[in-house]
Amino acid sequence: MSDRVIFILKNVTAAIRAAFAVKAENSESSKGPIKVAEPSALFPNVSYSVECKGDGNHGEAVDLQIEAAASTVVGTNIVLHNNPFELVQTTIKNMNVNLKRAGFWSGQREPLNIAAAEMQNAEFTFLYYCDSPEAARELLKTISFRIHAIHGEKAQSVTSCDRETVYANHLPEGMLRVYIKWVGAKDTILEVADEEARSSLVSVAPLLVRIEYVLNGRTIRKGIPSPDGKRTFNRLVSSWQFDKGNTPSGWEQSPAKAVFAFVRKALRLDRPLASETVAPESLDILKPYTEVLAWYFSGNDPHEHPYFSHLDKVNRSKRFSACKQDIYKAGQFDITIPWEKAKILAVDGLSEHLAFENRFRIAHWLRPHTFTPEGVTKANGKLSALYAGEESDANVEDGAWEVSRPAEEIDLGEPNRKGPPKPVSTTPVFQRTKPGFRVPR
Repeated sequence: MSDRVIFILKNVTAAIRAAFAVKAENSESSKGPIKVAEPSALFPNVSYSVECKGDGNHGEAVDLQIEAAASTVVGTNIVLHNNPFELVQTTIKNMNVNLKRAGFWSGQREPLNIAAAEMQNAEFTFLYYCDSPEAARELLKTISFRIHAIHGEKAQSVTSCDRETVYANHLPEGMLRVYIKWVGAKDTILEVADEEARSSLVSVAPLLVRIEYVLNGRTIRKGIPSPDGKRTFNRLVSSWQFDKGNTPSGWEQSPAKAVFAFVRKALRLDRPLASETVAPESLDILKPYTEVLAWYFSGNDPHEHPYFSHLDKVNRSKRFSACKQDIYKAGQFDITIPWEKAKILAVDGLSEHLAFENRFRIAHWLRPHTFTPEGVTKANGKLSALYAGEESDANVEDGAWEVSRPAEEIDLGEPNRKGPPKPVSTTPVFQRTKPGFRVPR
């Protein structure tokens, strides 16, 4: 589910704020601002962050900003599904356990609840399985080419240890990031005790191309319509909870599918492109536009054509917009993308490959070990036991925590590709990472 969320807990009491304040390095008393990395109650080497939005000097209620990742719930961020509602809900349960451990007591009632939460930022991860690490790198290369061709200066590639991460920043709805997770990277979390599950996650990691979309606060504040048009996902965290019982209609309401529309928009996967030149005069467009198109086919920047270059910025933008729209409508040539690159994008096959339905889904036997409904249910059971003071119950074998909901109620589907089989025997591989204040993606 959601790789990372930032949310606000509204009107938190001064007593709760003080319980977090005593842990903060920059606050020796309950006064002043706080900013603290809280260890997960289930995986102490993984942290979420708590930041006070206000000083509460006079005992008034304040807001807390929380940043948490799926790894605080299940101990890994290699494979996951997207559901910000469950990540916020489980993080709040985690906070309640840590508050109680710190000495804060409010009876049997958990002091923090999801009704006080507002979503500020959410990161979604869509995984695409390849048959080999080489095939995964080739897919990443193809996507990288497309991002740079479309977004120009907004696109950026960062290479570390021969591993590329591609960004498209400052998009209208947020930011796009594409890469292949390296198990040896410091931001890879793999606190999975089950040896078979850990080995399978290590095996599948280099086969998965990760497409991550980070929604900005403006988009969440405005609201995101569901694909079926029946609801809107907004700052109210409960609006991100969807009915998983109606398959496939449940996924039609999914926030993940709604956000994936932004991925396709950023990659222009729903904008067909022509792959071969035509005689510009054969198109039903104005004569000046035919000259611009011929200029474009010759490898020149259309913005520099004399038809636009003599105008001021505002009028140039208006004229260029009208020209590009008419040319695309007449011949599916997008003159904002250099022709030498556009004709490659026209035949790269990504529009069909990068469909929401083709995303990788983890095999059933691995779900209790990853951030899926089964994994979240197991974590919530352990957190409830910890809050009730039943430490021994919270540490029983994983098999004792079965999903309480009927299997048919949650249908995430089988993986679109089978991936590695369940191993018969494994060599333990354990990556321990203790992050700083920033929560790893």
